[in-house]
Amino acid sequence: MPGGVIGREREFAAIGQFLEGESLPSVLLVEGEAGIGKTTLWRHAVAEAGAQGFRVLLCGPSEAETHLAYSGLRDLLEGAYEDVAAGLPAPQLRALDVALLRADPGAQAADQGAVAAAFLASLRILEERGPVLVAVDDIQWLDGSSAFLIGFIARRLREERIAVLVTLRSGSPDVLLPHGVRDRLRITLGPLSIGALHRILRMQLGGTPGRPTLVRVHELTGGNPFYALEIARALQRRGDLSALEELPLPAQLQDLVAERLARLPGRTLEALQVTAALSQPTLTLVTSALDEDAAALEPALLAGVISIEGDLVTFTHPLLASCAFATAGPARRRALHRRLAELVGDPEEQARQHALASVGPDAAIALELEDASRRARARGAPAAAATLAEQAAQLTPPDAREDVLRRTMEAASNSFEAGDADRARALFERAVSLAPAGPLRAEALTRLARAHGFAADLRAAAGLYRQAIAEAESTSEVRAEAEEGLAVTLMRLLDDLPSAARHATTAVELAELLGNAHALAEFRASHALIVGLLGDPRALELMEGVENIEPAEAQRAFGPSKFLSTLWGTGFMSAVLRVFADDLAGARAGLERARERAVEGGDEASLPLLLRYLSVVELLSGDWGRAEWYANEGYDAALQTGQPSQQAVLAGSRALVAAHTGDVEAARATAGEALRLADATGSGFAELLAHWALGLLELSLGDAECTALELEPLLETTEAAGVRDPGFARFVPDAIEARIRLGQLEGAARLLTTHEERARGLDRPSALAATARCRGLLLAARTDLDGARAALDAAFAEHARVRLPFERGRTLLALGAIERRAKRKRAAREALEEALSVFERLGARLFAEQARLELGRIGGRAPAADQLTPTERRVAGLVAEGRSTKEVAAMLFVSAKTVEGHLSRIYVKLGIHSRSALARKLSAAP
Repeated sequence: MPGGVIGREREFAAIGQFLEGESLPSVLLVEGEAGIGKTTLWRHAVAEAGAQGFRVLLCGPSEAETHLAYSGLRDLLEGAYEDVAAGLPAPQLRALDVALLRADPGAQAADQGAVAAAFLASLRILEERGPVLVAVDDIQWLDGSSAFLIGFIARRLREERIAVLVTLRSGSPDVLLPHGVRDRLRITLGPLSIGALHRILRMQLGGTPGRPTLVRVHELTGGNPFYALEIARALQRRGDLSALEELPLPAQLQDLVAERLARLPGRTLEALQVTAALSQPTLTLVTSALDEDAAALEPALLAGVISIEGDLVTFTHPLLASCAFATAGPARRRALHRRLAELVGDPEEQARQHALASVGPDAAIALELEDASRRARARGAPAAAATLAEQAAQLTPPDAREDVLRRTMEAASNSFEAGDADRARALFERAVSLAPAGPLRAEALTRLARAHGFAADLRAAAGLYRQAIAEAESTSEVRAEAEEGLAVTLMRLLDDLPSAARHATTAVELAELLGNAHALAEFRASHALIVGLLGDPRALELMEGVENIEPAEAQRAFGPSKFLSTLWGTGFMSAVLRVFADDLAGARAGLERARERAVEGGDEASLPLLLRYLSVVELLSGDWGRAEWYANEGYDAALQTGQPSQQAVLAGSRALVAAHTGDVEAARATAGEALRLADATGSGFAELLAHWALGLLELSLGDAECTALELEPLLETTEAAGVRDPGFARFVPDAIEARIRLGQLEGAARLLTTHEERARGLDRPSALAATARCRGLLLAARTDLDGARAALDAAFAEHARVRLPFERGRTLLALGAIERRAKRKRAAREALEEALSVFERLGARLFAEQARLELGRIGGRAPAADQLTPTERRVAGLVAEGRSTKEVAAMLFVSAKTVEGHLSRIYVKLGIHSRSALARKLSAAP
């Protein structure tokens, strides 16, 4: 095996493929139990990458480093910083410098997203010179801030020659894996064979047990090489590797490791205790703590317990570190931590050491931890900040209730910023229980409500906001934030929009009274969106001239309790209103700007909502492949950021795309998922999208009764909520068409009149076109075919104002059916052929089938073969020769989908339905 690896031939081959240029970018996770050989494999992969010319960035965190902000980032960029600093934009360089303690954060805190963007940019700078490997061993010990960075880059690798290699100990919660590292190439290390263990023991110990003992060792250790070595060492210490009857059977492997450590000199063991107590042990710190030179560590180095590289001291296995520290009693450990707190230079590490040295509440240590938490937050490390703040709350004397409350709130806010929504909710709930009734509890309730609204239950959020409003001071920022939060939550629930508008108005008035410009801009934007749904034609005007909010400004104005910072301000809200108003180009531009800002700033939480509306824009515009891509990406982003309510909405978006394309199975499955999630979270938007998708699907299948079952309840829900903008309720024309097909003409006429009046009042071209089409269908159902034709002419005039291909195709389909009934066969055929062409180009399979059926109903002589276009004649000739669709596509340099489209039109023109009929038709032609 390369590099002396034993028994891992398959795994080593997989790593070789992982590093191949054609595989890049790539992410590989190696998992297995402690001692199974993950680190050995990892080291050989690192060596192989170096031999192949990779720039290797390494990080091997220890358990003690878990809460030390950006310790992993510091390791990864050690030696590479100078190579990337000059190429980074100034804001990214500053964020990186603050994170790495190269610069003071000053008044403006660094943002975790900005640090992530800087790290990704750094990798891309290095990649310009050659391939890059980011390698993290024992990722379960990686600090939360650095783990966020690994997930951030893993999700954004597209064409770069960058590989990410991580190892994970089995049994670690999956949540420890950064999002983006999951579901990639994964190697699970299993037990080694007896033969492989034999070779390892011989190589490491110079001898091996006899065969019976070796078999027993294999059974006891499950083929784990580290465990096998420790048992064999114990046998060796007893003087007989073949002493089967004396084979040690410890309750835990730690007993064997402790026995191994106990054979070291006392001063060596003390030095190992110091080493294990440090987050980043160095010879300098260890010898300073012991007040002697490094000689005490030499026996451990010779015994293979530690390794020393430069000034850095590391244990050769994590179990050795934990066992070494366990040899110190509680009093000894506290004394070590107190001594180390005097020696370490990092304030966060110093606070951590003091905390570990404490035996109970200590006001001074709690204050030190709180200060360290704020420094970590200023560096853009919310995960470390959350841990430190929570430790501060735990060590605060119980009688200092306000301090406990403040620190708990800070821990919760930072947990949420770090992406741990469950922990944040638990801490906010604790804060609510600690706070006395009144303003302090109102603030805690508002934060808890926002956390629920983000990740859990919109109905619970609404109730919490109402409690906060009841307890807040009448003129306060907390009251204003709770009013706006309740307004937005009611909107997302699709519940009582007039009440939502009143709460939004109150929030705006309070922001004006308090002179908070940033809050005023945000609250006006929310208010405009809500009144827009209510049908106020001035909605977009309400945001004109309102200052947009940059993420950094939002953070300064409201601190870490305000999430989704990219979506603050008028930019996103106005883009959404433009979707409703059929300004698709303007909406796309605004959403793309917001998306770019979110990606650059690392605002992962905003992506689901942005991608959802981008999917809507592309669906309406006719690029259904892109619409599906946006919906899938948004769904994954919602899943990764722990937003089940947005996951519900994106599942509904996926269902709607599938319904348009006629993918029956996918539409029903994803709509079902959306409805389940909507029931759990209260998302009214998700419920609307799911039922709309199912209604459209049933309409496509020709089942008007099932269409009505899906859409009629939506009509009641949106009407009761107060929705009046037809650009939001785009399902209404489908409900009208279903009523017409069911013969419910009076009900269809009433609904049509209401929808048309609202569309005219807001000048919505898409709704005016759809209602004109529905009016044509209604008049046709009443046998007024001339009136129906005139109505469809009006529909086409509205279609000319906004490009919505699918809607225009449906109008062409209606026109063809009406012209056929009026016996105008040529006009009917032209309209239906154009409709068929539109549906085929879009990929609307079920609607294309409807167009074919209508074409088949046209009587009279079908066009002759010589009426085919030159391209159609060429396609027909090749197919008649027996060529497959792929072969024809290759010969004509077009796609298979294009060939299928030509074939469909050829069949219609010739009045046939199969390839064999086409061959007969052409062979019979003169």
